[in-house]
Amino acid sequence: MTDRYLPTSPFLLDAIAEKVILFDDPAAEENLRLLMFLTGDQDAINREWAIYLLAEDQIDTPAVRDILQRAAGDSDEAVRAEAILGLAQRDTSIALPLVVGELRADDPLPSVIEAAELCGLPQLTVTQLGQPACQPETGIPLDQLYTIPPQPPQMRSARG
Repeated sequence: MTDRYLPTSPFLLDAIAEKVILFDDPAAEENLRLLMFLTGDQDAINREWAIYLLAEDQIDTPAVRDILQRAAGDSDEAVRAEAILGLAQRDTSIALPLVVGELRADDPLPSVIEAAELCGLPQLTVTQLGQPACQPETGIPLDQLYTIPPQPPQMRSARG
């Protein structure tokens, strides 16, 4: 990972390095509050990392869901994608309309595709929303990217 994608917040750097405890510890509540605060940081990379860490943590409270829902409307697509994935991990019915909206983008981020899969939309999504039926970078049809191809038949030897 390059420095470009690392947050500028020392707290987030420590959280990424797993030096910060977010649950089951006396300091966890204050650390969680700081993490939640950083989801509103002016720096988009700090917001993205804060949302990513909050979304990946399995803390599921009304406050966490509220932050994820607000972040799903962020001006930065990476922040939105991480928030939508976090919502899909908690409640697919909340995430589904957000996923559909993001899938209308020219090139949805991998977190959105993962959220789509959690919502049960792996194949239907892109082709039914008027997008190309293949991944732009590789030209691989999306139905081949997001499904497991059937196994080829076993070869039999000439001996039988």
